[in-house]
Amino acid sequence: MININQLKTFVTVVEEQGISSAAEKIALTQPAVSLHIQGLEDCVGTGLFIRRGRGLELNSIGRALFDKAKEMVLNYENAEKSIINTINMIKQDITIGAGPIMSDYVLPHVIASFKKDNANIEVKIEPSETSLIIKGVLDHSFDLGFIGAPVGNEKIEMEEWIEEELLLIVPPNHPFAKRKSINSKELEGQNFIMRKEITGIRMFLEQKLRSAGLKESVLQPAFEVPSTTSVLTSVEAGLGISFVSRWVGKQAIELGTVALVPIENVSLIRNLYIINRKNKRKLPCVESLLTHLRRYKDQV
Repeated sequence: MININQLKTFVTVVEEQGISSAAEKIALTQPAVSLHIQGLEDCVGTGLFIRRGRGLELNSIGRALFDKAKEMVLNYENAEKSIINTINMIKQDITIGAGPIMSDYVLPHVIASFKKDNANIEVKIEPSETSLIIKGVLDHSFDLGFIGAPVGNEKIEMEEWIEEELLLIVPPNHPFAKRKSINSKELEGQNFIMRKEITGIRMFLEQKLRSAGLKESVLQPAFEVPSTTSVLTSVEAGLGISFVSRWVGKQAIELGTVALVPIENVSLIRNLYIINRKNKRKLPCVESLLTHLRRYKDQV
């Protein structure tokens, strides 16, 4: 069966007067262009060109097909534009997949400022874990995703966004609370409070502490809790110590319900990333949000 890509390639080869220049124009390899032409010739049951050395010249069948193919390509492109314009007029909502910290502490403020100039666009934030965010972006459930580590998936387009700083927090009566800083070795033997799930933050911390010469087991939790909020409240209650995002711990530190303890020579700053499906056409509402997110990045 003839497909539109074969016809587009055929028209381009004729107009560009050769396979190499056509391949460059439509961003395909020369073998791919040749396969499209061969596939079209197989479908119509005959050759379309007279091949003279490296040159190509339409035969009588090719000349008869060219005008019709060009008309069909133009009609297809017009239909495609019409469909996209219809979708653009109807779809004014965006669904975002993000981890709990981004969902609770960062994105609501960003979306609120976006809505001031885009009141007609609805933005829904779906809290989720990294693997499900990636899956949602790939299956079009999410228009955009926000994650805390690079993704090794060729179908994912990734863009660095903002930085997140992780902080060591302890109860106010903990021996570390009055210290200006501690050595990373002093973390050994401490009672850590951690989320039950193996989160991106936990994997990042393990990698950083390994680099500082500590064993991964140093973060073996003495107490596991279901959420980021319960990590903070558990530290406030004196059940142990933990690492939290600055966004999570900022208010508690200011109120004095937990104490911030710097770790000497250990940087706990990580990049956060915006992801979307590679080669997916972005709707205008999504492009508008991406523009706003990039402006926000420049301001923080």
